[in-house]
Amino acid sequence: MSNWIPLKTHGAALLPRGTLFKFPAGYPFEPFVVMMLCEVDGSLGLIAITGYKAGIRPTVVFPDEGVPSGPGGGVDPQWLVANWTARVWEDSNLEEVLVHEPLTVEHL
Repeated sequence: MSNWIPLKTHGAALLPRGTLFKFPAGYPFEPFVVMMLCEVDGSLGLIAITGYKAGIRPTVVFPDEGVPSGPGGGVDPQWLVANWTARVWEDSNLEEVLVHEPLTVEHL
């Protein structure tokens, strides 16, 4: 899979449901994890799609302030950059958080 870009350089467009995030992690995940932006109870959140925790349940549910136009609109990447360590992974180096557009069948 190609076209992974750093979250910090993504720009201002909202990140839609299905966007992938790849970043170094740790327990309870593996050394690296890929999460997907998903709908959760009227908002958006992240669910692991790799490793032992893949598909179990959303790991993170974002507050309304990060999802300005509701779950159908997406997450504000600038808000996500500012809140990544508080909301997603405390020990992250934001320089290592990569984003990929939602997959299509051609990607697989």
